[in-house]
Amino acid sequence: MHFLQLSAQLISFYRRITGSKSRKSWVQWRELTEDIYRFDIDPNQIDLFINLGKNENKKISSPKDALTLLIPLTEDDLLNTLSLVKLYFKLEEKNNENININEQTFNWNIITEQLPLTVEQINFIESKSNNWLEDKQHKRLYAVIKIPSTLSIIFLDFSLRWLTLLWLNSRNLEPFNLFLSLESRAWFMIFQFIIIPFIVIAYALFRDRKIKKRIQIIFDTLHIKRFKPEIIQSPWNYAIAGLMALNGVLVFALHNYFNTPWNVSIYFGGISLFYLVTLMKKSSLSMPSVSYIVSQVEHISHRQLKKDLSVDENDEEIVNVEVNLRSVNERMNAFVLEAALFGALAFSGFLQIISSDYFSIKNIEEFTRNAADLLKNVINSNFSENNLLFKNLSSREGIFSLMSFESLFCSIFFLSVISSRMRFSFLTDFIDKALQLSRSYNQKEENLIVHQKYIPSDEKVMKFNHKIREQIEKANQNQEEILPIMEYMTFFRALGISTFFIILITGGLFISPFISFILLILSLLSVIYFRFENIYRFLKSFFSHWQEIYFSIEKTMSWVGLSLLILIAVFRSFGEESLFERFTLVAILLFFAVHFFASAFMPERIDLDELKDDPFKTKSEFKLTVHKYFKIGLSLFFLGFAIRVLDWRASAGTIISGIIMLAFCFLFNKKTEKEHAWMGKYSSIMFLVAFIAIIFKVFRWQFNDVLLIISALSLLTGILINRIYKNNYRKNIVISNLVLLVLVITLQNPFLSYGIHNLRFNYSSFISYQEFNYSYMRILSPENYSDMLNENSVIINDSLKSNATKLTQILSNDSKLFTAENLNEIAWKTYESYSDTLVIQCAITWAKKCNERVINRWEYIDTYGSLLVKAGRYEEAERELKRAIALCKVQIGDCSVTEKLLEKIILSQSRK
Repeated sequence: MHFLQLSAQLISFYRRITGSKSRKSWVQWRELTEDIYRFDIDPNQIDLFINLGKNENKKISSPKDALTLLIPLTEDDLLNTLSLVKLYFKLEEKNNENININEQTFNWNIITEQLPLTVEQINFIESKSNNWLEDKQHKRLYAVIKIPSTLSIIFLDFSLRWLTLLWLNSRNLEPFNLFLSLESRAWFMIFQFIIIPFIVIAYALFRDRKIKKRIQIIFDTLHIKRFKPEIIQSPWNYAIAGLMALNGVLVFALHNYFNTPWNVSIYFGGISLFYLVTLMKKSSLSMPSVSYIVSQVEHISHRQLKKDLSVDENDEEIVNVEVNLRSVNERMNAFVLEAALFGALAFSGFLQIISSDYFSIKNIEEFTRNAADLLKNVINSNFSENNLLFKNLSSREGIFSLMSFESLFCSIFFLSVISSRMRFSFLTDFIDKALQLSRSYNQKEENLIVHQKYIPSDEKVMKFNHKIREQIEKANQNQEEILPIMEYMTFFRALGISTFFIILITGGLFISPFISFILLILSLLSVIYFRFENIYRFLKSFFSHWQEIYFSIEKTMSWVGLSLLILIAVFRSFGEESLFERFTLVAILLFFAVHFFASAFMPERIDLDELKDDPFKTKSEFKLTVHKYFKIGLSLFFLGFAIRVLDWRASAGTIISGIIMLAFCFLFNKKTEKEHAWMGKYSSIMFLVAFIAIIFKVFRWQFNDVLLIISALSLLTGILINRIYKNNYRKNIVISNLVLLVLVITLQNPFLSYGIHNLRFNYSSFISYQEFNYSYMRILSPENYSDMLNENSVIINDSLKSNATKLTQILSNDSKLFTAENLNEIAWKTYESYSDTLVIQCAITWAKKCNERVINRWEYIDTYGSLLVKAGRYEEAERELKRAIALCKVQIGDCSVTEKLLEKIILSQSRK
């Protein structure tokens, strides 16, 4: 039988026959036993042996049975067993739990006297149990190395939950019905409560195991023994976990699919908080550096004092305690003074706001209602509705409402700082008492040595020395307990000061948003000013590490991106375009944009022979700049196409900027040797014409076909010149020449040009595009067609109606043929130029599809509202024009034309 099992069995027998009801000493003994043997025996095995011993205690009915179990043990097991039992008795004695036990009930000495124990062994048992207690009291059984936690686990969990929420909102959970036929809401619950926790916990366990192995390797390398890693959590971590749990409450309470009662939602939030805190406590280790572990070990070594301190060491430790006590007291006084000042100021501001004549409870209710609507729209992914909160914030009452909430939160944050003063004062009193006692004992010790000529090893001197050490250890332990309080105060102080800054920034809105922006910059500057050097070092280290990694995979990433682009082109060519496919295309284009931008900061290979005649490195630096321009140009080009697919603004400017940077690269890049300089100049002109032709073709500007022909001829001439002059062009110039020639020739073919523009080589889609483009141009530019010169003629109106109807029909089959900008352009042209009822109705359909593709663009809503006015649908027009005006004021400010149109509608409605 294992000695741990036997000791637990004997103690349980003792507790049973003495009728001991208290579990305090038993629990302390279990914890202490685990701490003693945790590095020799696995903690799970320790628990197993103790539980086995407790369950088998009824096999012992008398002290004689106990002797029967003890006698066969080896000497080591016997001493360990008796030491552990003796340790329990000492814990009971310390906790005053054995005062009702008499020798008639249980006499341990009778058992030990019948064992073959020597005096030395009995003394060993006594001293060993005492040493265990003393080591536990002074934290010498093992040292705890505190390792910071990471939030990556709970952020992974949070991201996966929001991803499934977006899937639910987009109704994209139905594909899972291939495995099990359930509605989307049921799939969402399965993901939330089963699949996501399983994924996160599995990843956390795998990651935790890997990090613990690496930490153990560091411990073994540094010969660190009897150290236990412990995860430390900052108050910020708990605050973030609380916000995530609150997010869960809001999702279940506000989502349209659930509308769960608040009490049930709070119950789910409590479960979520417990789950997140458990993840943080058990599986959130970060990988510490070797220097961090070494500094922790040195700190622990300093805290764990030697058993015998010299006179000078006593003085040094007393001074350390005194300095630390003064430091924390000064910080505490500063914190409390700041909290009292700013907290009172914030609360007085709140009282001033609610007592103002320009403010009422209704304003707060309206603000709260608008904020709740905004949260509900975000949770339901309903971004099409124009939330009134932002409009409310532009008014005086809205700013007052926001500042009232901020003032209340600011006050409670600073009050939390003040409330921790009592516990802090309680601990500092203990430290001060220990400091005064140690100082008094130190004076007596020095008096014995200096004036009475006692040697340091004398018994009287050692007595005072032990007392000094005991008081210093008490002071150090209390200082360790102060650290969490200071952390708590620092956390709420930071929240309070941040909220106070936000109040100032919000107050700046009374003057102008620009003033608020300046206040925001000043606030950020005050926070990061003294951290510039640390931020610079971090960024430098990060970019160096990132450069090392990316340098090795740069070419691989290019091929991966190209393969993905070809794959998405195949899918788009042979399948119907979906929202998922569209965003996949955007993701790949953004991947290329980020990839080439990252490649621009990779080190370039330079010919060392060129550096010999270039002492100031002007040529090499210019060459590097040209290479960077090339990669940044490609990055902007792909970024522009991603913006174009999303129908966002600035796509044209971004694409043109990218092409111009590419042209700059080809203009100034070295193309030939010095003796053939005229060839280089010709190549520069040739590349410039090619890029101009591509820009004209991409944006369908006039004369683009002519420029493409001229460009193709010049590029073909460049290839012939290279052949005539025996390959004097550099290799990269020849390849670029061939690529541009193929591209220019390809763009002259309508089908291939359409395929490259849209990454969609589908002939039926191309035919629809041609028909759409034909109808589009006849409506947009009728002056270019002879049969549309006279709008009053029957031929004109028939052609106009047929083209408008045809265009609407094509759009109903494939609404992605043209961008939202093109649809808005033709709808506005119809509003300005035509009055036929059928054409106007078609234009309303185009404008509506335009607003479905791009949400909350004021000019698109303005076009839609104006067409509704022309169609006589005044109520709908009034609603849309009000939306357009509200957005226009936010986006550009001037909306006088739309306001006049709205006034006409209101006036005509009032006359009716």
